[in-house]
Amino acid sequence: MSDVETQFRSLVLEGVFQEKEGVLSVLHEGKEVLVGAELEPFKGRMLRAVIHYAPPSMPDSRRWGMGCCTWQDSGRCPAGHHENPGKMLVFKATGVLEGNPWRVGDMPLPMADLPGHRARLILVTDFTPPKLENTQDLSTLVDQMAAMRQFLAGLVGTPKEKS
Repeated sequence: MSDVETQFRSLVLEGVFQEKEGVLSVLHEGKEVLVGAELEPFKGRMLRAVIHYAPPSMPDSRRWGMGCCTWQDSGRCPAGHHENPGKMLVFKATGVLEGNPWRVGDMPLPMADLPGHRARLILVTDFTPPKLENTQDLSTLVDQMAAMRQFLAGLVGTPKEKS
């Protein structure tokens, strides 16, 4: 089993997404983050992806997307909120992440629906935890437990990324 198969990684980007000169970014925890640069380390990995609009904690039914759309004052939303004000983006897919354009398996990520919206993008890699083998050798068991402890320690970290 390779290190890549046992390495768990996750990514959570949340905030108002924007697009400038064809580059998608998000204001995440007070700083601008380039979405493509954050996705790149996950390219070629089997994972689960979830993308959804994230209205404020007090959703406002009078606002487009329950308050997650910033386009309402302009009268037109590229994601269609001017035609369907209650539309809520919910995307889920499992497969290998590929780029240009970004997709998981055959499903394109709905990146065009993100600019001007408060949303959340979550990636979680599939992984195989190390297995303990039946053994009578105490030193082998100690080594296996150390590997398992190191693996479990890797699961604890910031919500943004764990590796």
